[in-house]
Amino acid sequence: MAIPASAETMAIKHTVPGSESQLHPDITMTKEDSKQVVMVDVTIPFENQQQAFTKAPIWMQEKYQPLADTLKNQGYDMKVEVLIIGALRAWDLGNESIPHFRHYAKLMWCLMMSDTIQ
Repeated sequence: MAIPASAETMAIKHTVPGSESQLHPDITMTKEDSKQVVMVDVTIPFENQQQAFTKAPIWMQEKYQPLADTLKNQGYDMKVEVLIIGALRAWDLGNESIPHFRHYAKLMWCLMMSDTIQ
């Protein structure tokens, strides 16, 4: 699934139209003509261990699964992505595999490292 930058709708911290869910993903991209939705949630695990980075995507997928199921039942091609940043500026390499944010993920990493060095 690929939603280009010309997505019809991009919402930040809003509930998803077409559902009664009160969840509000950090970023929701929608393309109505091809019935595609990508939700991206940024999470900052409190624990500073690799386990926290492993568990975070599982927890976020579970959190948004009912909303994803609702949209799939309405005929949408649905994807939930998780962007993980450690509380002490640790970076999950899996962030760079998010197709829609690959460029931004790398830019964010560079800015975080630059800020740390200063």
